[in-house]
Parts: sequence; structure tokens; C-alpha cells
Amino acid sequence: MMVRVVKASEIARLIAEPRKGDDTALIFGKIFEECYTFATYLFDKTFLNKQMNTKFVRKVAAELKAKRIYSKELVKKAYKMYSALLRAGAKGNKPKTQFKEYNNILIAAQPDLWDWLSDSYYEFKTYPIDDYARAECKVFSYVIGKPIILIGLKENEKGYIDFEKEIIDAKDFKLPQIPPTLGELEEDPRETEEVWEGDKEWWDEDEEW
Repeated sequence: MMVRVVKASEIARLIAEPRKGDDTALIFGKIFEECYTFATYLFDKTFLNKQMNTKFVRKVAAELKAKRIYSKELVKKAYKMYSALLRAGAKGNKPKTQFKEYNNILIAAQPDLWDWLSDSYYEFKTYPIDDYARAECKVFSYVIGKPIILIGLKENEKGYIDFEKEIIDAKDFKLPQIPPTLGELEEDPRETEEVWEGDKEWWDEDEEW
């Protein structure tokens, strides 16, 4: 069955303007998000903390090189961000996408992390918390039915990276009017199952930086 699927990020853009960055910053942010998310997955699975730190750094360096934006400064920044998020308690696995039906539309939500021990959902940003991040988390919370722990990272003039944290709850949230052009018509995604692959390949990476 075909159904229109609208992502939480698309709805958030109806509420607030997303942060803009240059191409390098956008690519770096995406690489960091993927590497951190998978690092916490392996961290929970292996409990090899020191080895995980090294693997994270090597993986980030390898991905930056593959995208032709490598620099030692970016690798060091990624490690500082990684440390800040660990201090903030952002941990868990990448959750499956969840859906909520609204006026014959499926709204899709997938926060960055789900900690199964506490049943807590986390969304982290590589920049300070802004209105767009809050709007996106409100949509996540609306779909999932639970508060979202939003974490933003901020860097001072000396290069130290700290975190800020807010709990976003959609109890009083009302969806904006969704234009008929928003989203994509596709096979009902609730009938498919997401599988996380590539575990061994990621862990065996041995690039130096």
C-alpha cells in the first residue's frame, strides 16, 4: 500500500529555520553523527572504553579522508565533541524509525539514540541548541510519545567544548499545517524492518591519523 511519509525534519522546517553551514561543516557534522552513533552502539556492546576511543578517532579520520576534508584539527575537534557527549550521558543504539498517522500521512521520527536500559531517547547537535533543534525534538516526542533529551555542543574561544541539555516534551505541541507537497509517496514503511549491518567491518578498520 502506498502512503505519504513526512520526516520530522521536514515538519521542523515549517516551524523554525535550520542552522546553515558551509559544505565542509555539513559533511563533518554528518560524519561525526554517524561515527558517534555507531561508537556508542559498540561501546554498549563491548565495554572496551579505551579501545573504543581509539577506534572512534581512526574511523573519523578515515571518513574525513574519504570525503577529502581531512585535517588533524577536525579530528581533534571530533574527539572533543565525542568526549562532551559522553559526559552528557548520550548513549545507546540508533532506534528504528517510528511512525504516527495523522490525516492520512505517516510522520516519521528517528532520534539519534535510544538507551534501552532507561528507555530514554537522545537527539544531539554539533552546535548550540536552537529553535529548529527544539522543533525537531517536539515532533520526535509527538510521534514516539516520550520526552526527548536534546543535547547541544558549544565551543568557547579557547577550543574547549561543553554541552547543554534540555528535555523536550510534546504534551502541548500542535502540528503545523502540512502542505500537500511535503513528503514522499512510498510503500508503507511499517511493513519493513530495519537491520543494522557492517558491525565487523567498522570494528576492524585500522586507519591511522
